[in-house]
Amino acid sequence: GVKMNSRVSKTKILVTVLALLIVAVSLIGCNCARKVKLINKNEEALQYIKKNKKKDLKNLKIENDTIVGIKNQKKVNGTLYLSGASKIGKNAFFGNANIHSLIVGEDVKEIQPSALSNLTKLKNIYFMGDKKMAFNSVNFNENLTTVNFYKTKLTAESNPFMNNKNLETFNIKDCKNIQCENGQLIQNQNSERRVLSMTKKFDGKVSASATMLLKHAGGGHSFEFSELSFGENSNMKEIQNAVFANAENLKKVVLPKSLENIAPDFA
Repeated sequence: GVKMNSRVSKTKILVTVLALLIVAVSLIGCNCARKVKLINKNEEALQYIKKNKKKDLKNLKIENDTIVGIKNQKKVNGTLYLSGASKIGKNAFFGNANIHSLIVGEDVKEIQPSALSNLTKLKNIYFMGDKKMAFNSVNFNENLTTVNFYKTKLTAESNPFMNNKNLETFNIKDCKNIQCENGQLIQNQNSERRVLSMTKKFDGKVSASATMLLKHAGGGHSFEFSELSFGENSNMKEIQNAVFANAENLKKVVLPKSLENIAPDFA
């Protein structure tokens, strides 16, 4: 009887151990699944380039070292890698309805006005390497939500991202002169920290470290905030014109003591 009970006990122990192992394995599987979902977007872009670089480059129209469009729209199915020239020309992809994601390669150094404009289904852009971007170079993309910068030094004198009404996120990784703080794309230039662009989620609280609000930094967003504030420790020196041209809910502005110049039509 004692031997029988010990066998039963051992069997129960083995069953319990096996059950615990099954649970552990399933948990590990869940963690792996989560990690797959959380793969860095830049890594996804790099993987796409490895698989599709040749196909996409063959389908680009390139003239005078400038990408000016696509040869065959039917060969574009969602994502497109832009490379093989140093510039993207004006209106190169105007009105394209096949592109959901754009990857702009390191060899593309300049984005001209309206180069990435009115892409009706565009949701994501990945900029890799240094970029010089014209005012209004990425505009009127109503479904664009996310802009990614990877190892970028950004040169721009005015907001490249205009009238993208659903732009929510700037993702910055290993970049040389830009950061994103509270929905503000901040560009470091010499000793200045310039607010170059904003997402629609900007809540009216300007980063204390910022020294300038550049022309059209608000990007044409209507915004939801009613009060614009800078904080007690603000370093703001200059507010240029048309920063909040469409901020229809703005009722109160609390200007900082550090301010030296302000355009009368900043809002």
